[in-house]
Amino acid sequence: MRFRFDSDDMNRWVGFLACLFAIALVALEVMILKK
Repeated sequence: MRFRFDSDDMNRWVGFLACLFAIALVALEVMILKK
């Protein structure tokens, strides 16, 4: 069973990682501002 990685999956993963990164940045800023 060969895993095929097409552009649609790539775009989905890139968008997912970008969302996680943005959420992490917001959480980090909130933690810094609340100190």
